[in-house]
Amino acid sequence: MELFDELRAAAASFAAGTTTLERLQDWLAEHTREIAWTGDQRVERLSAEVFLSLAEYEYSHRSESQLRGQLREALRAFEPVARVTVSEQHYATASTSAAADYRHSLHTWVGRAQGEARKYATA
Repeated sequence: MELFDELRAAAASFAAGTTTLERLQDWLAEHTREIAWTGDQRVERLSAEVFLSLAEYEYSHRSESQLRGQLREALRAFEPVARVTVSEQHYATASTSAAADYRHSLHTWVGRAQGEARKYATA
């Protein structure tokens, strides 16, 4: 399984309430080095959102319930996009404007999350 799929599954399990926050944090701790050095933009974007959400929770800016909701919302941007053919043209079924808005806002957090991940990886 690819790192992105594993990260998405770990975050989704917590967001759905099927696993604990501690289990998500343990998974992240075990994979911090891989996340920091992957080079996969999907992993970088999703991990940035997860780390930012966890930081907001840790500093009491969000409850655990809000954390789960925030991760559910973030995970929607990473759902596979199906394509349908209509008159020989391809149309994405997901909302491209919502995805673009998400990418734009998350882009500013990627650098911060990578820096944090590197600090944990060297600790």
